[in-house]
Amino acid sequence: MDLNVKTLRIARENVKKFGDAGKVGFIVGDVFHLPFRSKAFDVAFSQGLLEHFSSDEAKQILREASACARAVIVSVPSLNYPRRDLGDERLLSPASWQEILREFKPKVRYYVLDFQSIKNSLLAKRIPKPWHILIKIRP
Repeated sequence: MDLNVKTLRIARENVKKFGDAGKVGFIVGDVFHLPFRSKAFDVAFSQGLLEHFSSDEAKQILREASACARAVIVSVPSLNYPRRDLGDERLLSPASWQEILREFKPKVRYYVLDFQSIKNSLLAKRIPKPWHILIKIRP
């Protein structure tokens, strides 16, 4: 789901190239007003979204997601992330996300250090550290 029709067009093209187009659906929609019924999904997942919003906006997004899913899983870049992809990312620690989202009683942790993080860290001449944070919420 995305508000940007162009982004969804690119996503559809990528699914045709790399995936099974029959198993993926795309919706133009607003994350602040999700168009789904209560508990319509077992899991709502986002990657690379919350770090672009203020703390209050992130909580509003999670309230929406929690209303339509039994569990919410979010991936955000950590302080260790080596670059700014769009320039407005908030790169925070797990403890900061834990505090911001405390009303949801989230489980927040670094991802296990994976091969890609190690490879990219070494290529950038950095000490390998986990690049992403995993946030789990069960409403």
